[in-house]
Amino acid sequence: MDESTQENTFRLVFDGRLVPGRNPVEIEADFTRRFGEATTKTVFSGKSVTLNRNLSRDDAQKKQRIFEQLGVVVQVVPASPAAAELTLVDAPAAQETPAQPPPSQQEAAPQEADFGVLPDRSGTRRTKAGSPNTYSQAELADAFKNTTEIPSASRNYLAKLIPVTALMLLLPVTYVAITLLSAAGTLWVAVEGLSWFADRPGYGRLIGVSASLLGMLLLTVFLLRPLVARIDRGPQPVRLDPSREPVLFDLVERITDAIGAPMPDEILVDSEANASAHLTRGAFSKGLTLTIGMPLLYGLDMQSLTGVLAHEFGHFTQRVGMRSSTLVHQINYWFHRQVHERDSWDRFVDKWLETENVILTLAAIIAQLGSFLVRLLLQLLSTLASLFSYSLSREMEFDADRYEINLVGSAAYEKTAEGMRMLGAGHQVAVADLSLAFDSDKKVDNLPRLAALKASRFTDRERMEIMSYVEETNSSVFDTHPSDKERIRKAMEANTEASFSHTGPAEKLLREPDRLGKLVTLQWYRSLGIHVTSDDLTPLEEFASETDLLKTADQSMHAYFGDLTMAPQYLPLATTSALAKLDHAQLVATLEGIKEKLRVGKTDFMLLHKRMSEDTEYQVYYRQALFWRRANFEIDLHAYRLPLTTNHVPEITEKLAEYKASEDESRAALRRCVELQGQRLSIGLEIARRNSKVDESELERLRRAYSALAATEADVTKLRECGERIDLLLQVLDALPEEQKFQRQLNSDSSTNEQLQRRIRASLGTVADPFAKDASLGDVLPNDYDGPGERETLTALNDAARIIRSLERTTDKVLGRMSEIALVAEHLH
Repeated sequence: MDESTQENTFRLVFDGRLVPGRNPVEIEADFTRRFGEATTKTVFSGKSVTLNRNLSRDDAQKKQRIFEQLGVVVQVVPASPAAAELTLVDAPAAQETPAQPPPSQQEAAPQEADFGVLPDRSGTRRTKAGSPNTYSQAELADAFKNTTEIPSASRNYLAKLIPVTALMLLLPVTYVAITLLSAAGTLWVAVEGLSWFADRPGYGRLIGVSASLLGMLLLTVFLLRPLVARIDRGPQPVRLDPSREPVLFDLVERITDAIGAPMPDEILVDSEANASAHLTRGAFSKGLTLTIGMPLLYGLDMQSLTGVLAHEFGHFTQRVGMRSSTLVHQINYWFHRQVHERDSWDRFVDKWLETENVILTLAAIIAQLGSFLVRLLLQLLSTLASLFSYSLSREMEFDADRYEINLVGSAAYEKTAEGMRMLGAGHQVAVADLSLAFDSDKKVDNLPRLAALKASRFTDRERMEIMSYVEETNSSVFDTHPSDKERIRKAMEANTEASFSHTGPAEKLLREPDRLGKLVTLQWYRSLGIHVTSDDLTPLEEFASETDLLKTADQSMHAYFGDLTMAPQYLPLATTSALAKLDHAQLVATLEGIKEKLRVGKTDFMLLHKRMSEDTEYQVYYRQALFWRRANFEIDLHAYRLPLTTNHVPEITEKLAEYKASEDESRAALRRCVELQGQRLSIGLEIARRNSKVDESELERLRRAYSALAATEADVTKLRECGERIDLLLQVLDALPEEQKFQRQLNSDSSTNEQLQRRIRASLGTVADPFAKDASLGDVLPNDYDGPGERETLTALNDAARIIRSLERTTDKVLGRMSEIALVAEHLH
């Protein structure tokens, strides 16, 4: 390695230590002033963080002294070439940052930390050299072949724009009028009521005036609530810097010039499989913002992405429509909150009904009655708002489509629509995959790329199913967007030739696509309330996809066991030493005999399984019914998936005993099927072992893992039943918090829940995980609790559910892999 290569091999690491004698409060205050509050919170989170990386020794030592002046002790350590670290940036820097919300919403907006914040010797940030894989300006210029016809606004759009906007503005005026009327009523009650009480004082009049005044005041406050409520914020996008991503900005500028649209003031990227255009700071803002979902940059080609961007820039030409739609969104949100949502304010009034104070009780009744009547009125206004706004929104989409069609052509529009649908479905699968991985505390570092990867791996059948759904879907009056079928039909009717032509991958527009993908992934996790840093994320290349593994396992089990995959018990596997006594001919003959017995008994086994599953489900429902009846609650016999026949405690007890006996009988009869399946699988694995078609050590790990999982079956059953009881007890105590009998039972079940979790962890902690090197089966379970004292009951209950799900998935993967090995061996012999 030469000197030039050795220079940039150091990084600065902060592990929480401060300069002795310095005030920690003042240090954090200085950091906040210099780098922002969010950066400070992340740096002082208590975890080891990298502040700068890829530094020469001189630069690292210089910046180390600067940090020491700020009061923090940092270490200069060699950078690891294999480390999958992120360089995150802060708002003051001329680099990508999380987009800032409007001033009224900045308090709730998460910020990305800047750990590359100190300048180099020149006083400016180092900018990574352009990647040779990005497109050149000449390539982009050549892609714009012809002049694009700039369409005028469609008649339908213009015809609906003015009346819909006017009607939408009338709706908040109506809402404000109702609120003012309520406030005026409150004032009238205060003046007239007090005057009435002053004329003839009395206890009854005092109660009536006080209750009416409180009730009207509460109603007015409830009406004001949606006007001051903040909209829940999702993942914050990352703002792009033109100097770091010049190729993408160049393309954007060329597209806006081609279709006659204004250039966006800022370009953001997020983790969604979509793109959007909006006014930067609300309905009366002049700024325009373009947001591009990173899955589009990973998964589309240049032709499709350019079409999507042209569509969004078409919205930029709809200034009045965009302002109208922004107002519409805010109005609809107000109405939704007032009509549908109940929160702590409503529960606060509900508690007044339970008090013994007559004034508070009457005030609560008045407030609830007024709120109910207002909700009825606003439900009508909300429906009208939806009808008006959705009609305009659909016309805006059709109008913006024409810009896309004129630029990339009619043929490309259909291809783009399909690509967007595939990416949307891929994003859903990726999010579901990450949700499953939460149970084992695995977090991928690039959600957008994972979404694009999922979309690219859809089978032909899966793609047909997704597109057939699109083909069958028609838009309704309550849809904000027209159906794909309608939009494709209009595009094909236009029969427009493309004036832009380039089919290369859209990812080559970016110099640092993976860095951006990781940034938006961090923001996605944090929007879920999961505080993570780059060190907590697993590189996509190493991320074992739970859904892929489970899908493969399910296919293998069905291929091997057929319709008898559903056997609900662990299969008893014969030992290797017992099978070693049989020669190959005996193994094959025994195997054929077992398969024939399974074939002959298949129908009976399936009927037994169906009956046993129904018996088990009935027991769950009757256990719940028995609990509620013993707690003196009424139950609805038809509220369960399988309707119950009685709500009397003695009869419920009899039903439980009856279904338990039936389940035991079915389970015993099914045992023959389970034994045959276990024998067949054991022989299949033995044949594979003898023919060296699989690593013998892998087979041993699989068998040990399966045996260890089977040994937890009784504890898992108890854990599941204990969880059911805890869930019911929490519901009862929510309604009857003073009932000591239920509280004692909850404490007892919570203790049992903890003990069962520990026992399961202990039994699996020493068994090797067959799918992960140097890991145990205990590692696939959610992290064990190591905090002070006992966990909260609800937290422990959720952990129990996660343990059960993890064990079920692990069992499926182990059994699926063994089935795959055995199936190959049987086919060969």
